[in-house]
Amino acid sequence: QAGLARFRCDVAIIGFSGIDETGALTDFDLHKVAAKQAMIRAARMVVAVGAASKFTRSAPVRIADLPEIDRLVTDRAPPRHLSEAAEQAGTRIVLA
Repeated sequence: QAGLARFRCDVAIIGFSGIDETGALTDFDLHKVAAKQAMIRAARMVVAVGAASKFTRSAPVRIADLPEIDRLVTDRAPPRHLSEAAEQAGTRIVLA
């Protein structure tokens, strides 16, 4: 992760294992989460990519909160509470 701190990039594309009830993106692997967080800090735009099935589960390690994510790319519209949280956070949801 220290090595990633030296870089800057236009876009960081990250995956996640779940989104908790507060809208935080979560994952299982602490080391991968640390790398993802470094990528988020280095990027001008952050794109999170995950299947809609991840909207109903959570993992123990927080990656980022919705305000840190510019785009959320997924295969189906998220539940209303998540859509509203994304709108408030300024996170654009993109259906692919």
